[in-house]
Amino acid sequence: MADQTTVLYVLTTLAQSCAALAAFVGAVGVFRIQMLREQRQSAEQNIRGLSHIPVGSRASLMPIGELTAILDQTRQDLKETTLNRDTIVAVLAVLDLWRAYVPRMKSMRTTLIVLEGWNLAAIAVALICFNYVAALAVAPWFSCVLVFVTVITALVPLGCVWVWTQGVEK
Repeated sequence: MADQTTVLYVLTTLAQSCAALAAFVGAVGVFRIQMLREQRQSAEQNIRGLSHIPVGSRASLMPIGELTAILDQTRQDLKETTLNRDTIVAVLAVLDLWRAYVPRMKSMRTTLIVLEGWNLAAIAVALICFNYVAALAVAPWFSCVLVFVTVITALVPLGCVWVWTQGVEK
């Protein structure tokens, strides 16, 4: 059991820690998403640049969906093609890389939402609990809840960093 001052201190510290985590790790997550967007855009430019062999000069002006459809058809016809085969294989490899960014960006966005959601919920609950400091000071379960919240608050950013660093080595 804790006295009211200790409970108030713990709730304040929890709210401040979650706010700091939300700001810092959130900024890192937004930065990482922006990096992925730039890398995907660079891959798209590479696709357009390499596509002049299988598609022609119009590749740089085509909508990306139309261009990828043509390249997918080229992939199907690759078995029969001998002319510029290396270039076609290279553009198809870049196309696969470009497509791989979408699920990575989605998982990063999801983990960022989980991170921010958890931290904002913990802050909100801590602030609401300020109204119940006297009751929490004598509640036998309060320390168990604090341990649970602390562990989850530590694991959520760790999980986010793990998701965000997947594939960085590539």
